[in-house]
Amino acid sequence: MRGKQVTLRRVLVPLDGSSAALRVIPRLLALARAEMLEFVFLQVVRRERVGGHVMPPGTPTSGDEAPDGGEWTHVGAAVADQRLGAIAERLRARGSHAEVRVIESADVGSVIVDSIRNELVELIAMSTRGASGLRRLVLGSVAEHVVTHSEVPVLLVTARSGEGGP
Repeated sequence: MRGKQVTLRRVLVPLDGSSAALRVIPRLLALARAEMLEFVFLQVVRRERVGGHVMPPGTPTSGDEAPDGGEWTHVGAAVADQRLGAIAERLRARGSHAEVRVIESADVGSVIVDSIRNELVELIAMSTRGASGLRRLVLGSVAEHVVTHSEVPVLLVTARSGEGGP
């Protein structure tokens, strides 16, 4: 492939609210032509019942009413939106284009993979801390799902325990 150049324009950056997840941002900003990148920051949060209780995995989340007759609240989504908005604003101040997406779902990996087509991205860039178990020694379960199912290249930045963001 000598002489061929790949131009990345739009990058999906899934974040989870942790400082370790932010470690991917300085790596992206260090790329050649980083000022040309369009960042799409994504955080997937679980829906919560009024009272702040996170719904267990597998709970149906369609409609305006929680399965137990209670109401949904969107506090987690609002907090994530505010956090990602602050990150995006810092990048905009540097002259970069940045967008924010917060999606309520219990299936983080699938939402990230679905966002490839929804957001028309050419790259996914994310941090991974690794999870328990031999199979997930290097990748976390979400990162493993994304790498396995992604239609675009995935840049993984390993965030070791105790490391913070940019």
